Amino acid sequence: MYGNYFMCRPEKLADVLAVTREGYQSTILINSVYAEKITDEELEKAKRRVFVEILQHENQNDISQAIGNNLMYYDRRVCRSELAERVSSVSKEDLQKVVREVMVDGKVQVTIWGNVDAVRLNGRKIELA
Repeated sequence: MYGNYFMCRPEKLADVLAVTREGYQSTILINSVYAEKITDEELEKAKRRVFVEILQHENQNDISQAIGNNLMYYDRRVCRSELAERVSSVSKEDLQKVVREVMVDGKVQVTIWGNVDAVRLNGRKIELA
C-alpha cells in the first residue's frame, strides 16, 4: 500500500487528481512490466530480506509488537516458522497475480480532509461514500 499527500485549494482539486491519476497509471505500468520480468534471483533475494526481518525480533519489545500485529491482523499468534514457510512458498506467479489484482484491477481511493461540501470535480459535487 502506498499513497500521496497533497494540499490544495478546493478549486485546484481536479488538477491534483489528474496529476495523481497520471502518476498512478505510470506506476501500474511499471509494476506490471516489472512483475512479468522478475527473475528467480530477485525473488530469492527478496525472500532472504524478509527472512532477516522475521528473525530480527530479538528483544521483548519487538516480540510483543509482532504478537500484537498478529492478533490484530490474523486474530491469532503466527509463529516465525509459519511466516518463514509462507514466504518460502511465494512464487513469481503469486507476485504477478497480486500486482494484477491490487495495482491493475484495484480501485484507487481518495481521502479529502476539510470542507468537503465545497469540493467540486469538473463542476460537479463529489459523491462521498
